[in-house]
Amino acid sequence: MVFLEAWRRREEATSEDGVIVPWLLAVASDVTRHSERAVRRHRRLLAKLPPAVIEGDATREVSDSERQMQQILRIFRRLPRAEQDVLALCVWGGRSYAEAAVALGVPVGTVRSRLARAHAHMRRLTESARPKARLPEPRPWLDT
Repeated sequence: MVFLEAWRRREEATSEDGVIVPWLLAVASDVTRHSERAVRRHRRLLAKLPPAVIEGDATREVSDSERQMQQILRIFRRLPRAEQDVLALCVWGGRSYAEAAVALGVPVGTVRSRLARAHAHMRRLTESARPKARLPEPRPWLDT
């Protein structure tokens, strides 16, 4: 998140001596502060809801979506680093091919091909992670 925020605010990164570490630390601090504030707001909102809403179907939906996200992240971690970077920038970060190319220091065509490979790779890994349908066992007593 810090990287994406730093990329979004890159125009602010000016330094007289060429060192941007203090600026990056400030960006990291801002991201942390905003994340903590979001968590606090979320907890306050949950505290206002009646217990029946929290314990009902909403909990199951969250756990199902959490399970699905955990599976996606497991598959994502199995991708080559270059494909992870392109997916993070273009798909999750919403960056254009050109912006991702600048961030990664590669041509736009490379970003496009890495993204296509990453999608195909994710699709293959997702299909292989799905449980296989079991065929029924043969029952010879029914064939007579």
